[in-house]
Amino acid sequence: GICDDDIGMCYCPPETKYGHKVAPGSPAGSPPLQVGRPMYYCFPETSASGVRLEWNQWPGRSWDDIMGPQGWCNADKPAKKCWCMLEGLGGDEFCSVTNLETVCPNQ
Repeated sequence: GICDDDIGMCYCPPETKYGHKVAPGSPAGSPPLQVGRPMYYCFPETSASGVRLEWNQWPGRSWDDIMGPQGWCNADKPAKKCWCMLEGLGGDEFCSVTNLETVCPNQ
């Protein structure tokens, strides 16, 4: 994936259908062209070649579950889903609603 160091969130890579895409040459902090799907606790436990990724502490998802044609980052309705845990992103189970404003009634 690709990570936003300002908020500590990783997204699907830009070369995927639901990847995080920024405008070429845009300054840091600019809004992305496409937010993309977050990869919150959703990492492949293997590489594209099937080698186990030792840094991943969250087993249970293969490379194809995330990056394959029916994976989280490419399919309209992926076989396995990840969480939409990001302020301003939510909606249905596929994180398709953006620009949501968080409200705290007691403030």
